[in-house]
Amino acid sequence: VGAAHPAFTQQSTSPVPKQGTLAAVGAHEAWIACLAACEEIDKNTPQSEAIKSREATRYISISQFGAAGWLDMRPDGLHHTKMVSAMFLTAIQRRHGLYLSVIAPTFVEKAAAGVHVTVEYTGDSLANSNKGDRTSKHNGVLRAAQN
Repeated sequence: VGAAHPAFTQQSTSPVPKQGTLAAVGAHEAWIACLAACEEIDKNTPQSEAIKSREATRYISISQFGAAGWLDMRPDGLHHTKMVSAMFLTAIQRRHGLYLSVIAPTFVEKAAAGVHVTVEYTGDSLANSNKGDRTSKHNGVLRAAQN
């Protein structure tokens, strides 16, 4: 057996990791396993042209620090803490990769008016663009949810 790593010897000047740091190792392992499951779903699901690796991308997005901050917000009656029900429903559905029920009537109405509509209830093509213009696509989802 080779020599022990310096971090494990009595002569080491490195501090012992805090318990919370050690506990996070298990959380990282669980996160990686969940990401692998998302990648497996993507591998076995036809991919949208609007967004590649949909489930893995969504999982990485919702895992970012602060990504759930809006869910922790306590409404206090002020304008900036109010969320219109349709907008809240759309945000929750996008977060969980579900169909956007709020935009369905917009698709139906436009199709009935003779407008060519590509029906895509996940909102991926509305919210994402492979051409770098993500703001107008994002705003398109918001408009569809508001209408």
